Amino acid sequence: MAASAAGLPDDVETFVPKRRECDHWRGEDPSVSAERRAQIEEATTRLCVGTDRELATLKHKYRSSKPVMEVLDQFEPRIGP
Repeated sequence: MAASAAGLPDDVETFVPKRRECDHWRGEDPSVSAERRAQIEEATTRLCVGTDRELATLKHKYRSSKPVMEVLDQFEPRIGP
């Protein structure tokens, strides 16, 4: 298990920014225009699909690591349908 400079495992370091960006796009207002709605839909599909499962997998994998769990617990466990 490789760790980043922040001390988190590489797979967690890869997941966190993607999920943060996903959460950003989920918070966008889709009612502004059809073009913006399309951008939001594309971004949430690209960034969010599969992250519920990935989060659950990471939480299981690192369940005994308090620092990792503190980071992962910041995310909602279920955002997908």
